[in-house]
Amino acid sequence: QAEDGIRDVERSRGLGDVYKRQLMLKPGIQQIFESNLPSEKLSGSYILTAKLKRKETTLSENTYPFLVFNERTLEVPQQEFTIIDPEGSLKPFLADRGLKFSEFTARDERDKPVLVSTACAEEPKIFERFIYLFNFVKRGGVAVFLDPPINRDEGLIRVLKSRFGIHVAPPEKNLLLRTGLFPFKLKSRLAYGHWVGVYHYVKKHPIFKGLPVKCFMGQEYQNVCAIETMSEFEGETIVGSLSWSYTMDYTGPKDVWWGTDLGILPYGRGKIILSTLRLIENLGRDPVADKILYNMVTFAASISLKPSETDEEEQKSELKKYMKRFKNAKKAQKC
Repeated sequence: QAEDGIRDVERSRGLGDVYKRQLMLKPGIQQIFESNLPSEKLSGSYILTAKLKRKETTLSENTYPFLVFNERTLEVPQQEFTIIDPEGSLKPFLADRGLKFSEFTARDERDKPVLVSTACAEEPKIFERFIYLFNFVKRGGVAVFLDPPINRDEGLIRVLKSRFGIHVAPPEKNLLLRTGLFPFKLKSRLAYGHWVGVYHYVKKHPIFKGLPVKCFMGQEYQNVCAIETMSEFEGETIVGSLSWSYTMDYTGPKDVWWGTDLGILPYGRGKIILSTLRLIENLGRDPVADKILYNMVTFAASISLKPSETDEEEQKSELKKYMKRFKNAKKAQKC
């Protein structure tokens, strides 16, 4: 006969025993009991501790960290922003939650950040909007890419599809990169552990306000944690991956490598925020994804500048140059 007690604690503040009962344990593997943990009045970081005791002797003990969000901690940001969302993967969530957003337009001169849901720009009108977007950022705007245009080799594309069911555009269809419109050359690397683990660290930053920071990502981040990371990133890294290469023999670990899962790159007077976190597919399903997106909107709005005056001649020249490259790239796809 044994007694088990479950105690939950918010950091150092104890909330008392939630369950405590007498049990008769049988030999073998068995489920001891199942019960819901009341969380209506909770908010913040907690640790669930389970102890199996015989009288005063602890036979076994385990802990499980978890987060609880309430309406106040998941408050919708009031800042206005614009979006480029040609596939409609972002709009339903934003509309359902009542966020203040509108479509980014070619002549948008407002000092509002732009959330970009996809780097796919197969249609001429969509590609044209990206030309205006990068001109907007160069003059002081802020763009947040939730699916960055990064170089992926064929092997990585196959792994993402076969192992994770993630479909990404092959290199020849990554037109933001092929045309040179995206101003950075970033490479993707698989950031998912197998024989060797991949550690994802998160720094203290406004984008992670109300979430665990200055640590490696734990269970709280299990759904949004990046599967791929950006190498050769020369900006500010907020979330990164860290691991090492290896050979499956006696020689053991090889070179250490690192990448950026979420970071900021300056571009002209403005900034581009790039994220490989799995946010879009988890919006409305995991409050951690919701919280990060809300914080992104708030932070991006706080650093947005009023765009400087448009240089009409420069913009016309850029439009002509990149639309010509777009047409040539599309022709090459058909060959």
